[in-house]
Amino acid sequence: MKEGPYSGWQLRTVLTVAMILSCGASALAQSGSVPAPIWTAQAAAPAGEMLTFALGEEDALVDPFFAGQALYLRPFQGPLANQEKAGVAWWDRHTSSWYGAANGTLVRVKEDGRLVVVGDNVQGRDGDVRSDLGRLVTREPDNTIVLHRFGASRQGRKVLLKGEQYFHPRLSPDGRTVLVAASHKGAGRMVLVNSREEVTDLGQGYGAAWHPHGKRIVFARIVHDSRRILSSRLWLMEADSQKMSPVSLPKQMIPVEPAFSDDGRWLAFVDLNAHRMVVLATEKLLEEAEHESL
Repeated sequence: MKEGPYSGWQLRTVLTVAMILSCGASALAQSGSVPAPIWTAQAAAPAGEMLTFALGEEDALVDPFFAGQALYLRPFQGPLANQEKAGVAWWDRHTSSWYGAANGTLVRVKEDGRLVVVGDNVQGRDGDVRSDLGRLVTREPDNTIVLHRFGASRQGRKVLLKGEQYFHPRLSPDGRTVLVAASHKGAGRMVLVNSREEVTDLGQGYGAAWHPHGKRIVFARIVHDSRRILSSRLWLMEADSQKMSPVSLPKQMIPVEPAFSDDGRWLAFVDLNAHRMVVLATEKLLEEAEHESL
């Protein structure tokens, strides 16, 4: 395979970042409800560089995600912290709003931190929301993956999958399909399921995430010895055809937990080898994927 666009990139370690929040999170940040991000797209990397952020000893478990152009190390409860049976806050990039589950309901977090109930019969704390479509998907305490419909004229729920092996459900950008992680002996897998309960096995993969345009999924394939990850590689997959192309990165990296920014212009992931976060622009990466799909 020819040398990829990032294999020769210069790495630039970032020791400090501007504490800037965007897209509806600023008022919450001022109230102390939302932690500061590790990076924002306003602090973009110069052409030809990959941004890296050293992680501390306390950052053993990192699950990065974007809210607007802000990158966070892990999900947080924020304004849900004082509620009973509350999970972490969910970011809906389509409406630039925070949501969450609390007291058996789906709530929207207003900019002043107040909670507004918008749906009921929600017990799951692992989920994803598209409020403009009135759709929520959760992993419920009874080990089911449930699609909820909410809004003035759309109420109800439907079980899509059953089994303790299923977790981390994520709605496709059009809200029609759910990407779900599945634990299996020896290797994690990825599945797609739609509202008709039709399931597609996408094969081995960890930390899968949608590109915001909905055409591709990014994920890691790893090699481990049951105690630690020995090596890893990021891949892009066409959601419809399941054609795959590798993400070209420096060989010494062990990339896991990839996440796209809301506009798809940035890809963040954890490099386990150097215990750091990495952020890179996706334009060249996606161009190469068009020519190297397998």
